[in-house]
Amino acid sequence: MTLIDMRPLDSPLLPSASLAAAIKTNRRNVIMLGVAFFFVFASFNSSQNLVTTLLPEGYGFVSLCIIYATVCATKALAPLILNHVRGSWAMGGAALFYAAYVGSLISLDQWAIYVCSALLGAGASVLWTAQGAYLTSLSTDQMRSENAGLFWSIFSVSGIVGNLISFVYLHFFPDSDQRYLMGGFTAIGLVGAVLLALLRKPTPMVTDDGTDALDALKMADGVPTSIQTPLRGGGDDEKPLAGLGGLLSLLRKRQFWLLLPLNLLVGAELSFNVGAFPTLLPDRTFIGLVMMCTGVASVIGGALWGRASTKMDRRIVLTIGVFVYMAGLIAAWLFHMAVVGEFPEFAPAVPYVPYVIAFALALGDTCFNVNYIGTTGTAFDKRHATMAFAAFQFFQSAGAASVFLLGHFFPVAGVGGSLVVPITVGAVALVALVAFMFAPLTVVPQKR
Repeated sequence: MTLIDMRPLDSPLLPSASLAAAIKTNRRNVIMLGVAFFFVFASFNSSQNLVTTLLPEGYGFVSLCIIYATVCATKALAPLILNHVRGSWAMGGAALFYAAYVGSLISLDQWAIYVCSALLGAGASVLWTAQGAYLTSLSTDQMRSENAGLFWSIFSVSGIVGNLISFVYLHFFPDSDQRYLMGGFTAIGLVGAVLLALLRKPTPMVTDDGTDALDALKMADGVPTSIQTPLRGGGDDEKPLAGLGGLLSLLRKRQFWLLLPLNLLVGAELSFNVGAFPTLLPDRTFIGLVMMCTGVASVIGGALWGRASTKMDRRIVLTIGVFVYMAGLIAAWLFHMAVVGEFPEFAPAVPYVPYVIAFALALGDTCFNVNYIGTTGTAFDKRHATMAFAAFQFFQSAGAASVFLLGHFFPVAGVGGSLVVPITVGAVALVALVAFMFAPLTVVPQKR
């Protein structure tokens, strides 16, 4: 039996009214998921953009490194947790750790920040694994990339609002106590945690005869019991894999190894965007305004890349995204050289260039994330999908932690700024693109 979501929406076998209603309901759930993430990351990302310049002596890079290293250390526990805890509750609880981290920036106590960094990393391993599984369970195969783009556009508005708040506060009230700014961001993060806990389960989709055709959209204790397209019975072998056995089974999948570089890139480029790039800006009070452009680009990119992935080959879409990001990466270094006086002829353009660079970096970042979410949802069967999200989050975090650590030992800012970080990120981008060209992007349906 072939699931109805394997058919194009304009195929002769049209969805029933009930299926259309289910699709509409689940689309609303996608929107609500994006709104909840908006609040969580308007708080966290806006604070994260300031950490490397707010904390002295490189402590900001150490804090961010701890976050992503802890994600790696706890990622294997995420599928186990999600097998026993409802997905919305797990996401809401994990979001509380994000708020706790931002709250620790109120006191600027070094060890409190480090402890909260570790707690946030543990929460992030659950949050993003649950997010990927939940978003996939809201989508048919034909809608996954579009829903990923919709979610990313809404979620990315946080980069506009949060960074605008940061800019207004730091630029127009430079003598004000920054604890109030972090206190406000903490409250915003708590709102997001509550909204995540209140998310509803996905609505099952049915065929014209009333048969439950999309068992993939049913939730068992918050985890999709089926994320695969073919329907092959309902025994224990249909449940998501977890633990060491599940991981070993995943590692035997060819698509896992070919999609792995893309996930390393998602982590590596995040580190450059939020850690290294802000340190290149000569005026810290403008960080919020410059990084606001990343929010604008992410909103546009979410809709653009999500739609493009439904109309074009994803390989072409990712190629465009990589070239856009590489242009931003090269421009960032040229901008830095102009700031330190190596290219004085470009000095008049310096005040305007960072906004363009931030836009390009975020546009590429959004392309990578939309393709990661959409492809992971279609490249693995229902038994491996949740484990794949967890494993890829592990490697994303490993890539981020590694580049944050490189940023600590090889800072890009200053007259003697190092090229180690941008060269590393650029190399990972090229490897990811080549590997993606050979990766199977959909599961071959298996006959019963």
